[in-house]
Amino acid sequence: MLPQRFKKTHLSKYIATGIIASLGSSVFAGDFVLETNQITWTNGPTTNTTTATVAETGVAETISLLRGNDANALPNVSFTLQDLANTTGTYYIRLFMQVKNQSGNNQVEMRLGVVEVDVTAGTVDSVDMITNQADPNYAPVKVYARKESGGSTLNLDAEFVTIASMITGAGNEVTVNVSNVVNALSGNNSLFDDIIERFASSGDFDYVIGVKDDSANGGEIGTNDDGTFVVSPVAAPAFDLNAGFSAEFAGATYIKGTLNIVDTLPSAPDNDGGTTDPEEEEETTIPESDITTLNTETDLADVQVDDELESGTVSESTVTLTEEVTNDAANQTDQLVTGSQTGEISTSNTLSVLATSSKTAVTGSKVVNADTAADKTTVTNTTKKVISNSATLLDSIATSNEGSDAALTDDQKNQVVNTIVNMATAAKNVTSGSTGKESTAKEMKQNLEKAFQATTRLKVPLTDEAETAIKEAAVSIQVAALAELTGKSSEEVTQEDLQTAFNDPETREKVLAASPKLPLKNPRSNADIEAEINSYITANYPAKSTTVAKDATKQTQDNSDDSPADNYENDDEVSSAIGCPLLGLIMGPGFCAFIQAPAESPNGALLLAATEPTQTSSTALKPSGMTYDKATATTSMPVGDGIMKFSQLGQKALPAGLTPGVVTQPDGRLTLIGSQGVAMDLAPTAEDTIALAIALDDMGFPMTFRNDGSFELALAGNDKFTGTFGFDTLPAGDRAACGDMTFAPTANIEVNHPDYVFTAECENGITQNIAPFVAEAGMYESLANGGFTLLTNRNTGVISVEGVGDFKPSFFSSTPTEAEVAYQAQNADSLGIAYMPMDVNGDGRIDFKIISDTRVQIMYAAP
Repeated sequence: MLPQRFKKTHLSKYIATGIIASLGSSVFAGDFVLETNQITWTNGPTTNTTTATVAETGVAETISLLRGNDANALPNVSFTLQDLANTTGTYYIRLFMQVKNQSGNNQVEMRLGVVEVDVTAGTVDSVDMITNQADPNYAPVKVYARKESGGSTLNLDAEFVTIASMITGAGNEVTVNVSNVVNALSGNNSLFDDIIERFASSGDFDYVIGVKDDSANGGEIGTNDDGTFVVSPVAAPAFDLNAGFSAEFAGATYIKGTLNIVDTLPSAPDNDGGTTDPEEEEETTIPESDITTLNTETDLADVQVDDELESGTVSESTVTLTEEVTNDAANQTDQLVTGSQTGEISTSNTLSVLATSSKTAVTGSKVVNADTAADKTTVTNTTKKVISNSATLLDSIATSNEGSDAALTDDQKNQVVNTIVNMATAAKNVTSGSTGKESTAKEMKQNLEKAFQATTRLKVPLTDEAETAIKEAAVSIQVAALAELTGKSSEEVTQEDLQTAFNDPETREKVLAASPKLPLKNPRSNADIEAEINSYITANYPAKSTTVAKDATKQTQDNSDDSPADNYENDDEVSSAIGCPLLGLIMGPGFCAFIQAPAESPNGALLLAATEPTQTSSTALKPSGMTYDKATATTSMPVGDGIMKFSQLGQKALPAGLTPGVVTQPDGRLTLIGSQGVAMDLAPTAEDTIALAIALDDMGFPMTFRNDGSFELALAGNDKFTGTFGFDTLPAGDRAACGDMTFAPTANIEVNHPDYVFTAECENGITQNIAPFVAEAGMYESLANGGFTLLTNRNTGVISVEGVGDFKPSFFSSTPTEAEVAYQAQNADSLGIAYMPMDVNGDGRIDFKIISDTRVQIMYAAP
C-alpha cells in the first residue's frame, strides 16, 4: 500500500468540494435578509457572474456558473445584508454548511466559525470573522468529510484556525473571497492543498446553510416579502457525519440550494423573446472572400517564384510580393489564434484558412531557401509565423473535438492532411534556408510535432503519399541541421556522414532532437479503443471503470503503432546490435564490455555496429517478435527467455540505411533504430496499465501516462507524484491478468539512495519497480543548453550529470512558494527553470530544487 503521505493528501480531496461550495455560499444574518433576496457569484472575470434569488420557502434557485479556464480562478460570492427589525446590537452568528455531490456519495459537513455582525438602528456597520482565539465567541473551522470510492468508504475530521481574510467588504457589502480562503487554509494544513481541484471541472452540488445566533438577540435567516421578514422554513438536515452538530446548531435556521458548475452557460433571452448564444457572438471567423483572395494571390506568387527559381535567383520584387501574401496568411491565422484563446473558432472556417495559408507558407519557404540579393528577414519571419499558428490552430481544433470519431467530414480530413504536408514542406525549406539551422530545426520540430499529434487525435488517416512526404521532409530537416554541424551543405552530406553522426552521442542527440514524432498512419477510432478496453475490463475487472482506463492510457494509445514489428524484420541483423546494450541496462554496466564492446555510458546503452550473431543471440532482444496489446496499449518484446513491456512513445523518421541498434536518450527512453528509416521510442511500462489505473483511481489518485513514458498522479492541490517503471524482465507465455495491484515503498532506505523505489505487485505474482522521475520535462533541454551531458537510469531514477555527479529526484513535486517564485524570477534560464542549491536532507551533500513557473521538485545528491 502507499505511504501515509499518500493517504493524507488523498483525504484533502474529500473536503475540497465542501469547502469551496460552502464558503462560497455562506450567508451571515441575524434578523437579516439578503438585499433583494439575492446572492451573486463571480468566477474569474467580472463578466462571469450569476445571481440567485432565495424564495420564501428558503430554497435558492439553482445557479449555473461557467467553469473557468484557470484552475486557480475560484468563484467568489457577494451579497448585501439588510436588517428588517431596525435593531441595534451585536450578533454572533455560528455558521453551518453541508454539501453533497449529486453525482456520488461524497459529502462534507462543517462549522465555519463565528461571524460578528454589528448593527446600529437597523444599519449594518460591519461583518467580520472572529479570529482572536481568546475571544469567548471564537470557534475554529471544523470539517467532517466522507468519500466513497471503489466500494470503500474513507472519512476525515479536521480542525483549522479561522482566518480573517475569509471575509472582505465594507459595511453591509460583504464578499466571501474563496481564493483567499483557500490560500489561508492551505497555509495552515496540508489537507487543504487540493482545494482547487473540484472547481477546475464541472459538477453539481446541493448545499444547506445554517445560521445559529449565539447572542441574546435571537437572530434568524429569512427573506424580505415587501418589507416583512419571513423566517426560512427549511428543516434541519440530517447530520450524517457528525451527530454533535445537531446539538451545536439546535434552533438554527437554514436555507438551501444547488450550485452547478457548467462548461456552457444557458442561453439568454433576446429582445424578441427568443434566445441568443453568447458563444456564437464570440466566434472568430475569416470571411470566405478573404480566404479566396489569399488563395488566388498565393497561386500567382507561387508561379512567379517557381519561374524565377528556374533561373537560379529570386528578384527583389518577387520577394516583396511573397512578403505580402505571407503577411496576409500570418494575419489571418493570427486572428484565429486570438479567437481560439478568447472565444470560439469555427472548425470548418479554420480548416479552410489553414488549407490556404499553409500553401502560402510553402511559397514563402521557397523564397527563404532561395538565392536572392533581397533581405529575406520579413518573409522568413512571416512564414515561420504561419507554420507556428497552423500548429496552434490544429491543436485547438483537436482539443475542441476531443473524443468524437465523427468530428470531421472526409473533406475536412483531407484539408488536415494537406495542411500538415504543406507545413512539413515549408518547415524543411525554412530550415535549409535559415542561418542557425540547428535552432531552426528544433523550432520546426516543435511545431510539426504539435500538428502531427493533433492529426492523430483527430483520427485523420494518412495516404501513402502524405506519409512519404512527411517522412522525407522530417529527414531533410535533420540533414540540414547535421550539415551545419559538419560545415557542409545538405547536398554534400553523405551516408557515411550520417552514420558517423549517429555513432557520436552528442551529435546523435542533436539530430534526434530535430526529429518530430510522426503522426499515426491509421489511428484507431475512439470507439475501437473504448471497445477493446471495455472488453478487457469485462473479462478481468468486472464493475470497474472503462473511463478511468481510457483516460489514463490515452497518451500511449495515441502514440502507438499496432504493428510495431513491421520496421524490424531481420532479427539476425538487429538482435546482436540491440540485445547486448539493452541487457546491459538490466544486468549491469559490465555486461556489454564482457560480451561485445565497451559501453559509452554506465547504463551500457549505445549504438553498436551490426555483427555476426555472437553468444548474445540466445538472450538478445527480438524486435520482429514485438506484439501490441490494443486494450492496455503495451508493447511486449522478447528478450532472452522472458519479455519486457514497453510504452510506445512514437516513431520518428530517420535517414534510411543507418545501422540498426538501440540508443538511450538523456531521459532514459530507448530509441530503437531500424534500417528502413524509422526509429521507435520506447519506455518501460506496467505489466497491466489498466490494472494500474484502476488500483490508483480506487485509492483516489487519478493517473495519466506522459509523453516521455513516465506517469503522473494528481495529489493534494497541485502536488504531483511522478514515476517511471524500470526495465524489468517478465516471464514469457500466457498468464492470468494482473488482478488487484498493491504498492509499497522500499523499507529502511533513504529517499536519495539509488535502491529507494516503490514496488507494484500484481495479484498474479508479477512485481515491478517504480522509480522517481523528473516532473519538469524541460529540465533535460535546460541542462543540455547549459552544456551538460545527462543520462537517466529508469531502474533507479538516478540522473548522472557528467562532471557534476549523480542525483535522484523526489517522487513528489509541488507549486513554488513565494520565496521560490522570487528565486526563480532572478535565476531562471531561457526556459524558465532555476536551480536552487541546498542541503535538503542534512547529509552534507549539495542537493538542488528544480524550480519552474509551476513546479518545484527536489533533486537529492545520490550517495
